[in-house]
Amino acid sequence: MAEIEINHLNKFFGRSQVIRDMSLTIESRSFTVIVGPSGCGKSTLLRMVAGLEKIDSGQIKIAGNLVNNLPPKDRGIAMVFQSYALYPHMTVFNNMAFGLKLEKKTKSEIKTRVKDVARILQIEDLLNRKPKQLSGGQRQRVAIGRAITRNPKVFLFDEPLSNLDAALRVATRIEIAKLHDSIPDATMVYVTHDQVEAMTLATKIVVLSEGQIEQIGSPLELYERPSNLFVAKFIGSPAMNIIPVSISKTGKGSEAKVTEGIRLALNDNVQNKDMNRKFNLGVRPENLVLVKKPDNSIRTKISLVESLGEYALVYAEIVGGHLSQNILVKLPGNPLIKKGQEVFFQLEKGKEHLFTQEGTRYISSHK
Repeated sequence: MAEIEINHLNKFFGRSQVIRDMSLTIESRSFTVIVGPSGCGKSTLLRMVAGLEKIDSGQIKIAGNLVNNLPPKDRGIAMVFQSYALYPHMTVFNNMAFGLKLEKKTKSEIKTRVKDVARILQIEDLLNRKPKQLSGGQRQRVAIGRAITRNPKVFLFDEPLSNLDAALRVATRIEIAKLHDSIPDATMVYVTHDQVEAMTLATKIVVLSEGQIEQIGSPLELYERPSNLFVAKFIGSPAMNIIPVSISKTGKGSEAKVTEGIRLALNDNVQNKDMNRKFNLGVRPENLVLVKKPDNSIRTKISLVESLGEYALVYAEIVGGHLSQNILVKLPGNPLIKKGQEVFFQLEKGKEHLFTQEGTRYISSHK
């Protein structure tokens, strides 16, 4: 059981503040993914939890114990680095056993523990090799194995898949998911800039931007109810389309005016005081449907069609009025449309996201 409590944490590099009064609770036994663009402070936060980076102000507690001044070895954590950080002169066995030797474990205990972990990670036949004899994926599994052998309360992963090719990233991601299932008492904190990794691995996602928390929630919560434009555009692949609109009232509810001649019915009613205000309409590419009739649809001109077998990505420009707006649509199969063609797309009912001009969420059909 190892809950992590972060209270009013601040970190400066010179005059630049990289962590801004951050408070966060990471539940025991959870798999929490901290995600955000490069430079948002996610790796710095992880290193502060690990004890590798000094805290300027605030508190970090692990399993109820204040660890601000504790060295890394006394925090009950193990960290897996992006660069693997294996000792090149040691065999896989000795790399995995290194932490246990520092803890003065007996040779029998070390041998048993290393072999048990090697079996879990399916690297038993690699124990006598050195790192230079291993592939990138094998090195990463050894680095993970070295962390597991110490039986820590908390696992910290700092972008562990970023050095792997696409196929290996998928395979290793599956291994890490299995690892969490095989060590149910461990708390895992995983840092990445890849939102696909975040969506597939996490029980909870923390989205960071410029040293601040933008939103915390399950993958589905962040996908269906992003709290602001930053999260809306960052979570989901391909990224959400953001279209400037004004809202007006109809007999049946509300509609969004995209440009002259293009009006979309909304599933939610906007308050009367907000009628005729400017908003940002968020539409996910997979929630637009190709239709033949122009009723309640967006008229577009196709710029590019990328056929990817199972689905196609369609890049189009909205036609009408003075608006110059491009949108991306994800369509199943191989749609019979081509560059230069004018087509209509309709928004699936109840799939709109509405944001204020300031970027905060206003309403959504996702209750």
